[in-house]
Amino acid sequence: DFGARLTAEEKTDARFQGLRQMRLGLMEIVTGAALALRNPALRPANQLMLARSFSDNAAALAAGIAPLDRKAVIDALQAAMPTLKPDAQKAISGFAATVSAAPCDGLCRLE
Repeated sequence: DFGARLTAEEKTDARFQGLRQMRLGLMEIVTGAALALRNPALRPANQLMLARSFSDNAAALAAGIAPLDRKAVIDALQAAMPTLKPDAQKAISGFAATVSAAPCDGLCRLE
């Protein structure tokens, strides 16, 4: 974890504000991708690629997302489920399971 390796002198308000902004940017990307999955015009191949990207990167994404934000992402993805093909639904279910069970480490802990 990046923050755990910082010395006391390196743990500045400016540095932690930058980390918060980075986490906000990550949430914007993830939320945008979740909303894209709800688009019924999204071709099935692209839908599956996006859903598998969520699943394949679930642990890394969970490490960067705060617990309440994790729930919001899972809720957004679950809202997309009715428009998803079965393979994409399976990938999103895997993402939700991994993120729900993930410990809150890394940026996840940052207030």
